[in-house]
Amino acid sequence: GDLPQPLEHLIHDVGRRYGLIRAAPAASVVYSDDETLITELLHHRGLSAMQLRRIAPTVLLSAEPLDRTVWLLRRTGYAPAAETETGSALVERPAEYRAETSERPGAWPVALPMPEDLSEDWRGWAAELLDRASRPPPPLSAKAARLHEAAPLLGPEDCLVLAEALDRGSAVRVAATAYNGEPLTSTVAHLAMAGDSLYMRPPNGRPALLPFRLETLWLVLPADDWTAQPR
Repeated sequence: GDLPQPLEHLIHDVGRRYGLIRAAPAASVVYSDDETLITELLHHRGLSAMQLRRIAPTVLLSAEPLDRTVWLLRRTGYAPAAETETGSALVERPAEYRAETSERPGAWPVALPMPEDLSEDWRGWAAELLDRASRPPPPLSAKAARLHEAAPLLGPEDCLVLAEALDRGSAVRVAATAYNGEPLTSTVAHLAMAGDSLYMRPPNGRPALLPFRLETLWLVLPADDWTAQPR
């Protein structure tokens, strides 16, 4: 038979309201006012481990916890700001513990032997890094110190080389993480800064933005044997 009218109305009301509020599991949330940037993150192959899911035009859910989400975004060339549960800025502090070492205080690490299976090109890079590890860092100029703040992965010598290249237009060899998350090595010259990025500004050519941010740059070497040709 027919249901009592009050019960029928109740059933219809419950059916109408069901699903208006939804709950979903998420380890962290990624959001931005820039909808285009959110779309870029959603389709970035380098962020597949986060299993991003879009729940609003400017909001993504990540399957990774906050610290790893921030790390993955930075590894792929982005500069996210972490927040607490209340929405305030999260102040990130380095770990206070240090690994035990038998070296006396102030001692510099001893250079390790170079692997034998490196290509000739990478052997040159590795030799420079091993050589740098065996000597104290040089003092920074004011410009190099500003570069070190913008590019924290660079060592003091890298920052000095980059500062000189910016001043003189000289050629340098760089290693960084590109916007697509892939490692990048290149020889560049006629450099200039634009915010947190670098671009090439040849005397007789158009400026060209380099495909990485300063904060993902991890090595800069002189390229004395390379002659920059205007394009």
